[in-house]
Amino acid sequence: MPVLGRLPNLRILILLYGSYVGEKMKCPQGRFLVLEFLQMQELGSLKDFSIEETTMLNLKTLKIESCVGITRFPDGLLRLEKLQRINLFEVSQELKNVVSNTPGKDWNRIRLITSYDPPPRKNLW
Repeated sequence: MPVLGRLPNLRILILLYGSYVGEKMKCPQGRFLVLEFLQMQELGSLKDFSIEETTMLNLKTLKIESCVGITRFPDGLLRLEKLQRINLFEVSQELKNVVSNTPGKDWNRIRLITSYDPPPRKNLW
């Protein structure tokens, strides 16, 4: 992630099965400055996803799909004022519980923009 975070014009980042194999993904401070869309799908070994302060300041959409190892919500997301939509599909029950039950003003906003519905699938024929 350190190399990708330095790309000055990266607006969309989609990490699919096999594209990231570590247990921890740390988005360092001051990176991903123009990123607007982040999708993580089927990253089976990922357990800890963290976002440091002043990272992903322009993120509008976050999709986490089939990443059952992630059990806690990245606190850094609470500070992202431009975040408009979060989709959590086939994630751990622990992660769902954190989002659903943690009190606080910022958490109320997160709950309002979070969906647990499956993403629409396009016909390939």
